[in-house]
Amino acid sequence: MREGSPENFELRWRSRFERFGRSYDSDALIAGWSASGLAARLRAFETLFDGAQQGEWLDVGCGAGTYVRALLGRGVERVYGLDYSVPSLEKAKAMTSGDAAVWLAGDARRLPFRAATFAGVLCFGVTQALADCEALVNELVRVTRPEGEIWIDGLNRGCALHAGEVLMQRLRQQPLRVRYENAEGLRQLLLTAGCVNARIDWVPIFPRKLQRLQAVSDWMQLGKMPGIGRVMSHAFLIHARKGPAPASP
Repeated sequence: MREGSPENFELRWRSRFERFGRSYDSDALIAGWSASGLAARLRAFETLFDGAQQGEWLDVGCGAGTYVRALLGRGVERVYGLDYSVPSLEKAKAMTSGDAAVWLAGDARRLPFRAATFAGVLCFGVTQALADCEALVNELVRVTRPEGEIWIDGLNRGCALHAGEVLMQRLRQQPLRVRYENAEGLRQLLLTAGCVNARIDWVPIFPRKLQRLQAVSDWMQLGKMPGIGRVMSHAFLIHARKGPAPASP
């Protein structure tokens, strides 16, 4: 297996996530983020999230259960959290009280659920650890019921800082450390898989040393500024809605 092959890339990330789950006890470190970075991502989601559809929800790549608990806090009655890292799932279960959360080990690209099962599906922090996202997106849409919601994020390939990092890696002939996502390309995958709309929101996330700028960015709503939001945003969120069920003949 070549050092830079897609299979090797994904195996390295799986090994990292399992190590994070064994080694750490905080949501952020288990997910591979700083505490401030995870807080910024969660804040962006909660700002955009305007209320859950009735029914069960699924969090694909749930890690330590940050978003499972966020959904339960918003009134969702039951949330399934799925991850391929068993150590992370064990930490998630220990951190979550009550029996409204169900934890499952599994592969995001082969979800163990029937079609049209969930009112809504989340998938955060997953795309950057996969070689491509087509199979993932098809599965997310498949298990979502007609007119249900799909939320997915990615690390923004259009961010100026990321573009420079990718260029340096190529010049040095280094294997890809993390995969940056084309937001419009991911949006088109969702539409092709059966969604009727998909909206991109840009999420500026500043490193720990520049946390003062995070508060300023949030206040200025930097991510909403045309043009600037795209090139300055470390990440993005897409909120999509699956199309209605086909009409009966």
